[in-house]
Parts: sequence; structure tokens; C-alpha cells
Amino acid sequence: PASAVPRVRRVAGVAAVAPRYEVQALDSFSLGETIDLVGYPGDHTVFEAPPLVAGRRLRGAADAEVGRGLAQVLGLSPGSLLAVQLPSGREERLRVAGIVDSLQHDGRVVYVPAAALLANEPSASEQLAVRLSAGASPAAVTRRLVALGALRRAAGGATGRGRSLIQALSAILRAVAIVDGLVCVDALMQALFLTARERRATIAVLRACGAGAGAVRLLLGGAAAAAVLPAAVIGALLERLVLGPAM
Repeated sequence: PASAVPRVRRVAGVAAVAPRYEVQALDSFSLGETIDLVGYPGDHTVFEAPPLVAGRRLRGAADAEVGRGLAQVLGLSPGSLLAVQLPSGREERLRVAGIVDSLQHDGRVVYVPAAALLANEPSASEQLAVRLSAGASPAAVTRRLVALGALRRAAGGATGRGRSLIQALSAILRAVAIVDGLVCVDALMQALFLTARERRATIAVLRACGAGAGAVRLLLGGAAAAAVLPAAVIGALLERLVLGPAM
């Protein structure tokens, strides 16, 4: 519970801890659309920071950050009004401050200040969100939290109910990678074949001077290495420094 924040904050390896409130609501103008309202008493980006697509982070008590999936369904943009029906029967009206790229509930999630959420839904489910210190052991911190009375359970992470989407994207990316690999291998083989044809005169001179098959292999291997090694280094650096972080 939220009352355990001081005790959890004193646990070795815990960098930050805050109550996290969540409730499932309905859009007032489209009652078939379910929404996960998530509230933190402070800066939620310390614990959950989905990338900001448009607008800004929430600041005021009536601000909200809306998932891209919900924004697309309801046609929301920064500055739009979002009205939700809470389980208590009350309606809460929020101003969209920003659009975030969240996978939770297929992007149908809204981050709001905890005070605004609890004012209309005091019975919202609560738990503690914990961020570990750099280098802290998750297993060791888990044991200390369990000793305080925390319940251990398997975590779905950021994917949660979007697990099927992640699996589909992974399968597509693997297929693209395989096709790209085959195309690159074919292009490389053609380039090496042309290199070998261009070296026919050199190979003929070497053979005429008594060079054996080993010398020919060394010649072609050097020509191939001159093409393959720089490309491999450049590709590895691009993946590590540019493509990987961007993905």
C-alpha cells in the first residue's frame, strides 16, 4: 500500500518509489472504448516514460497524457477534451497535454495526476512502483521487499496485453532480416565473382611464374577481405550507434 513508501524507500538498492493508481474507465462519448487511467502523485516519467509523440508532458491537475492508440480511435490531439466515465459513476474531464507511444492496452492508456484520479475514484487500485539504483541486484531487492510483505508475481513489463503485437512485429522483423541477408549474400557473391574475373590476368601471370593454388587463394582472399571487412565494421558501428538506439 501507499503507506509503505517510507519503508520501501529505506530498502538498499531502491532509487525511487511512489504509489501507482490505476482504474479502467470508459470514454464518455464512445462508451465501447475502455481506457486504463494511470495516476502517479509526482513525475510519472521516473517510473513509466513512454516516448512523447506530440504535445508536452502533463503539468496541471486537469492535464493528461494519452496513448497513441486511444488518440487515433477518438481523434484526440494536444488541447483536445477527454471525458471519461469512472467505475464510481462520476465523470472526469481532462485536457490532452500530449500523445505518448505506449504499448499498454494497445495504446489505450491515459496518464493523469494521482490527485485528480483519486478525487473522483478514491477506490482506485494501488501498488508501489519501484525504480532500482544503478547496479542494484533485482533479486536482492525483491527479497528485501518480500521480507516487508510485498507479493511476488510475474511481471508483463511494458508489453502486457500488447504481447501479441510484439510477437507479430518480431516475426516480421525476422523475415525482413532473413530476406535482407540473402540479398546481401547474393550481392556479395556477385561482387567477388566479378573481382575474380578482373584478376584473371594477374592469376595467369602468377601461375606462369610457378605459383600454386595457395597463392591464388591468397590473392582472391585479400581482394575479398578488402571489400568485406570494411563493410562489416561499418555495418556493426551503424547498428550499434545509430540503428539499434533508434529502434
